Amino acid sequence: MELEAHNEAAAKPAEPRARTVDAINMKKKPPPETKEAIMTRRWVILSFWTVVALLGLPVWWKTTTIYRADLPLQEMIDWADGKVGLSCCKKAKLALTTSARSAGPCFLFV
Repeated sequence: MELEAHNEAAAKPAEPRARTVDAINMKKKPPPETKEAIMTRRWVILSFWTVVALLGLPVWWKTTTIYRADLPLQEMIDWADGKVGLSCCKKAKLALTTSARSAGPCFLFV
């Protein structure tokens, strides 16, 4: 008799306990999104990428390009043909002397 009463008492609280475990394990789903919220999200994403494309890309392009100065091609060709001498050589004459005491040639600016 006591065993039957114990079994009945043990069986009754098991139901709420099982419900509690199920409630804990069950994940609550978010409410469905409205069409207005979906359209707002799309406009935000589109606006972001528009700003990136119209402002970010040109700024990136301008700040990462390498400046290329124009070469003075005609002056270079004239110098290679011997038509133009170096201007620094006209101001300073270079004298090459050797000495028995030194290990190699000595350059003197006169």
